[in-house]
Amino acid sequence: MVKNMISLIHILKEGKYDSIVNELSKRIFKTIHKSYGYYIKNKKDIFKSFLYPIINNEKIKVIFNITRNIELRNEYFINGETVPYRNSSLIIINLELNPNYEPKVYTSVSHEIANVLRHEIEHVTQNQENAETKDHGINISKSILKQLHRQFYDKIDEEYYDYFLQSDEIPAFVSGFYLKAKRLKVPIDILMGDFLDMFIVDNRIDIKQKENILIHWTKYIVKHYKSAIFSQ
Repeated sequence: MVKNMISLIHILKEGKYDSIVNELSKRIFKTIHKSYGYYIKNKKDIFKSFLYPIINNEKIKVIFNITRNIELRNEYFINGETVPYRNSSLIIINLELNPNYEPKVYTSVSHEIANVLRHEIEHVTQNQENAETKDHGINISKSILKQLHRQFYDKIDEEYYDYFLQSDEIPAFVSGFYLKAKRLKVPIDILMGDFLDMFIVDNRIDIKQKENILIHWTKYIVKHYKSAIFSQ
């Protein structure tokens, strides 16, 4: 009975978080479309959008930054960051787009935005549960500038394996992949494997490390996401 109650609570929480992600994604895409029109007209843009979702009865500040770069090697690059801010949390989502691929890349971008948002919302809930979390007193304007120039791939190679296995990152990665798998209707292990393969190609992790990461992520999924679908 207790296990059933825990499962029900988890399902209700996931439904709530999915709704928050869907609403934020819609608002972010309005900004993307608006900024694209501005870019076509002016050939330049740095757009910011300030959003205020409610998570666990707490108002969270979300900053969405978008820039366009025709020299970007890939179609787009997206990353996120969550930090304590004024006794709450601040989520920063950065999207860099190659305008040569717009708007055909939007479907892929929409799924990744949802993935990153769900990942960062998991960190928000972790911050809320951690009574010792201290406010960084972060200056938003400086943070934006810093984050725009911060690339996920700037990490030292040796950090990746440990990073993917950090106790706070496993729930965040899994929650993002779980939502993306539901939206795309594909097995979650396929998404996770494809994601980690990118880091193998870049020589950031090796095959054995990938396998161990997947073991840890899968254990968490089996325990917390009973409805997750695997390829086998």
